[in-house]
Amino acid sequence: MQFFSKHQPAAIQQMTLISGTCALEGKLELSGELQISGTFKGDIVSSSNVIIAAGAKVQGEIRAAKLFIKGEFSGQCTVPAIHILQSAAVTGTLYTNELSIEPGASFMGQSCPYQFEELPLLPENALTD
Repeated sequence: MQFFSKHQPAAIQQMTLISGTCALEGKLELSGELQISGTFKGDIVSSSNVIIAAGAKVQGEIRAAKLFIKGEFSGQCTVPAIHILQSAAVTGTLYTNELSIEPGASFMGQSCPYQFEELPLLPENALTD
């Protein structure tokens, strides 16, 4: 699966990489793509794609535009489109409206409809006070 073309501008190709030799714990908030090849435990919030590479292990909660899983994931995802690829092992709750599971992947858990979270409306006089 190819995610980038050689002809895309450098700004589009920005990606954060957690290498296979790295183990992190905490909370990540980012606007670009994230590829995890190592181990991560915690929360991830991205306005772009998150890729869990083959051999990676991720535990926690993920909110992103799209999620591609080839490694191991355990936890909860709230993502409009989730792709569980051939070698993946996924356990948990997936909130999504688009779920694809390739042959050879495993998924134990539940899938629920994705609910877009709208911000509450401000009262009409909130800006004039």
